[in-house]
Amino acid sequence: MGVNAKLADITAVNSLVGGELIYVEQGGNSRQATLSAAGARFLDSGDMISPLKMHVLSGLSGAGYTPYLDMNVQESFTSGSSFHITSAVVGEKLAGGTGPRTAHYVTQGSAVDEAGKFIVGIQGTAIARSGSSGNFFGVNGYSEILSGAASSAESVGGEMNTSVRNTSVLRKVGMHIADVDGSTAAGTVFDAGLMILRSSDSVGYLHGIHFSRNSGAGFPIKSTGTILETDTGAVTDGIDLSNLTISGNAFASNQFHVDGLGKLQALGVFARAGSAGTVRSNVFNVDWDGTNPLLYIDTTSLGQIVYSTATSASATAGAATLPANPVGFLTVKRDGTNIKIPYYAE
Repeated sequence: MGVNAKLADITAVNSLVGGELIYVEQGGNSRQATLSAAGARFLDSGDMISPLKMHVLSGLSGAGYTPYLDMNVQESFTSGSSFHITSAVVGEKLAGGTGPRTAHYVTQGSAVDEAGKFIVGIQGTAIARSGSSGNFFGVNGYSEILSGAASSAESVGGEMNTSVRNTSVLRKVGMHIADVDGSTAAGTVFDAGLMILRSSDSVGYLHGIHFSRNSGAGFPIKSTGTILETDTGAVTDGIDLSNLTISGNAFASNQFHVDGLGKLQALGVFARAGSAGTVRSNVFNVDWDGTNPLLYIDTTSLGQIVYSTATSASATAGAATLPANPVGFLTVKRDGTNIKIPYYAE
């Protein structure tokens, strides 16, 4: 089926104004009709009313995979920097209209028990044939809110939904990214299953990945679940943030964080020696003074204790006599005062 119409402005309302020829081919027989304000009538294939409606084909069977509705366009247009649009569905919600809208809706159902077979609602494929080059996208979602629009709740480029009501389903996945059989090469600049980017004149995103409660509907990950999980495998690095300048925390949870320079802080509980069952809150820090690593422990009973790996071969004796011949002394800062503690070999 082909449409002999020039869509000068694909965003215009009622691009087909009447007089265009519509051709239908089925079983090698061609029919044509002229689209008018009253609609069109296709010979030998039933009535076409306005809005245009294609009658349902049912009871078809047999072997093969020939499409029931086939549009094949081979062209060599010069589109310049604009897109040449092979097929278009234009919907425009005008003043007075209410409720949601969907410009193009596709449903592929199944009433046959065929485990392991793929049932796909819609699939886009972009193929770089021999000698061609360019940027190839199988599917491209686009959401645009212009500056003069009224307040809007969301602008989403693409949404993936699941609805599973049978407990025998093995995999429930919101988005499935797969490198398929026959894929033998890697990207020379980027090679990633998921990439988030922005155009040069856009503001970008505040969060790369966000897990939302969806206006109070509930957190999407079960309380018994895991935020990020992997299967068995082997990699060089787990998470690499080395190309970033991080002014805050490289990792943060409600009781533990590591800042961009590697300083670690943990807020938790500990059992004090000698008093079984008694727990006290503390703050545990690992820092660096430029020469030695420092260990900070803030406690409610002892104040702040700072342990450094710096050692000393001697110390000035206090009122108490120090044991003879210690191996060395640990330098410790307690509540801002430096003290040295002798240590001995076991």
